Amino acid sequence: MKNKFGWEIKPLKQLGLIVTGHTPKTSNKDNYNSNDYCFFKPSDLRGENISILSKSENYISKIAFEGSRALPVGSVLVTCIGTVGNVGITTVESTSNQQINAIIPHYNLNSKFLAYSISSLRSLFNHIANAPVVPIINKSQFSEVRIPVPPLPTQHQIVSELDALSEIISKKKQQIEELDKLAQATFYDMFGDPVTNEKGWEVKKFGEVCDINPKKSEISDVERNTYVSFVPMAKVGEKGELELTENRRLSDVISGFTYFKDNDVLFAKITPCMENGKGTIATGLKNGIGFGSTEFHVLRPKKTVNSEYIYAITSKSDFRNEAERNMTGSAGQKRVPKEFFLQYKIPVPEINIQNHFAAQIKSIKKQKAIINLSIAEVQQLFDYTMDKYFN
Repeated sequence: MKNKFGWEIKPLKQLGLIVTGHTPKTSNKDNYNSNDYCFFKPSDLRGENISILSKSENYISKIAFEGSRALPVGSVLVTCIGTVGNVGITTVESTSNQQINAIIPHYNLNSKFLAYSISSLRSLFNHIANAPVVPIINKSQFSEVRIPVPPLPTQHQIVSELDALSEIISKKKQQIEELDKLAQATFYDMFGDPVTNEKGWEVKKFGEVCDINPKKSEISDVERNTYVSFVPMAKVGEKGELELTENRRLSDVISGFTYFKDNDVLFAKITPCMENGKGTIATGLKNGIGFGSTEFHVLRPKKTVNSEYIYAITSKSDFRNEAERNMTGSAGQKRVPKEFFLQYKIPVPEINIQNHFAAQIKSIKKQKAIINLSIAEVQQLFDYTMDKYFN
């Protein structure tokens, strides 16, 4: 089978060795007593562009690596559980966990070309992985995915075009990252470390300052034909992003979905979405009301806290790590229970200071919006080029 350029279309299983990662036993301390090799997880493969993987959030020892599925330089990694279709290329010998499928490409295949090809199939991956709880693409499904394969010189030329556009996008995203760092610095400057609470703020339980999972009965008087926002897990990002692309009638979502309203904080409670940082502040909802995945906890601030402060607290790695330690359920279906939020204690600064923080964050978000608009324009040209070669 060939495409419009006369290039052969082949399944991934014919283009290289496909490897599914695994996690060395955490009960064996020797597996993690030194940072000898990168151990990649989905959190290392972020965003729509290809991640260049030279370092990782987690590392394993030489002992653990010797018993793992080794990935050489130039391996192409693809997330296949939770957030599916994120792509990266290794620049160091490494390994990955079981949420990632990797391709070790044959000699006549440009790794970057392969990565671009696979990243163009994100919507297909989401379709294949369509699941009510956690999207999953298994190794067999992944192996059968097909891509066009031009001659090697043509692969190099396509990569050169896409790299130039990708570099522009990357630099603009670095500006976004600097603004995110500014937001973090602003938090610590105003409130200090929420774990040590060196500024001596009053400490309260989450259940005292937020309503956890408000009841639907409070909108019982709303007409059932009213349109509301619908938010599946895939529309919530790992850095507070929220895509509002779908509206549904209240009658269609009142049962079987999680209810929230404007300014509620959404927290992904299921693995791996929780560990990956998924969460957001619900704003701009249709008629001020939203429904979404049952895998959200909804945190509604009371009078002593605001949404920006609560989101900032719940996005911190220390908080997420503690939430992970308190998960219940079987492997692959672990969740943070409501009781964790009811009992977890946080510092509660004066509300006027929180409001000042929220104003600062609002200003940062405005700057990010301007840069994101510029990114979108370059991304449109990038997408056109991808579509030209791969669609």
